[in-house]
Amino acid sequence: MDVNQSSVHRALSRKPPRLTPTLQKLCGYAKKVTRIDAGRQAESAKQQLATAVEGVWDGSPEGLNKLLVLLRDLRTLVSRS
Repeated sequence: MDVNQSSVHRALSRKPPRLTPTLQKLCGYAKKVTRIDAGRQAESAKQQLATAVEGVWDGSPEGLNKLLVLLRDLRTLVSRS
């Protein structure tokens, strides 16, 4: 980011906060990191779900149909929460 540590400290600890170029850089960086982390969390959730399904599915078409019915029934339960 080309911002030294003391500038970061000053920008984050100033009371009241002032929108300096350094603080703008830090906010821009934080937005990028947040988007990346949210993407990773979503991917992790998908992986966890896939792993859970693999753990209970026997690989048969009948088992698949049962799991699909169960998941669709769970949709109403989850949407109420």
